[in-house]
Amino acid sequence: MSLTRDRETGTDPQGTAEPDRELFRTQGFLQGPVFLTVAEVAAACRGMDRVIAGDYRSGRPPQHRGVAPGTATTGLIKINNSHVCDEDLFAVVAHGEVGRWAALLLGARRLHVWHTQLLYKPVGGDPGAGIGFHQDWKYWQFFDRLEGVITAWVALSDITVAGGAMRFVPGSQRWGLIDPGNFGEKDEARAIAALPLPEGERWREHAAVMPAGAASFHHPLTLHGSGANHASAPRRAIAVHYVSERARVVAENPYVSEETLARQWENPLVYAAGG
Repeated sequence: MSLTRDRETGTDPQGTAEPDRELFRTQGFLQGPVFLTVAEVAAACRGMDRVIAGDYRSGRPPQHRGVAPGTATTGLIKINNSHVCDEDLFAVVAHGEVGRWAALLLGARRLHVWHTQLLYKPVGGDPGAGIGFHQDWKYWQFFDRLEGVITAWVALSDITVAGGAMRFVPGSQRWGLIDPGNFGEKDEARAIAALPLPEGERWREHAAVMPAGAASFHHPLTLHGSGANHASAPRRAIAVHYVSERARVVAENPYVSEETLARQWENPLVYAAGG
């Protein structure tokens, strides 16, 4: 079936202190306001640079990094759980207002961070810095309920279309789990062509353009991906993955367990109703 590819861009549609839960339910993602101050963004960028360089101020290494410190690359630098390495990155990951928005979108009473990803796209337009269209749930099926997980994507630089903004497919959270989505697929046209869309649906994209310090939120079944960085500055972000009291870990995995959820330095509690 041929796909109609519409692209749209946008910044924060609300400008309010409360998330629009109905809009999130309808489109599968939501762009939020600016949460971080200029000073917090600057500190986080310094922390990101330290971790990329292999300077772990906490004494704890990240869970995994695809590029070794000091390696010259124009491709994507992705480092898992970088927040355990550096207090300035931890401050972003444990940010209470970002966590509150995520909790309100889920209808959660308690919300923990269970995993994070530092995402750095160097300048130069290397397709290797792209992220293939995928659904997070494909990789997360060790929780018993997808309704208990959500992602916040926190911008640590101004995010533009040219810079490789994340692009969401509105409404795709209603399509169920679609295979094969592939985070690592760099050939965008091939990745999209491989996705079997439900009958009557068409491919539309929304580019999440946002200023540094803002965040977007998305459902675990929302298709999303991003292209290379053709801008003049690196694209910086941290993806923060949350789990609420509505989901339990039911399968062994390398990311989270009941034991890690009890460790505040690793999986911080960012929201507690009435707390």
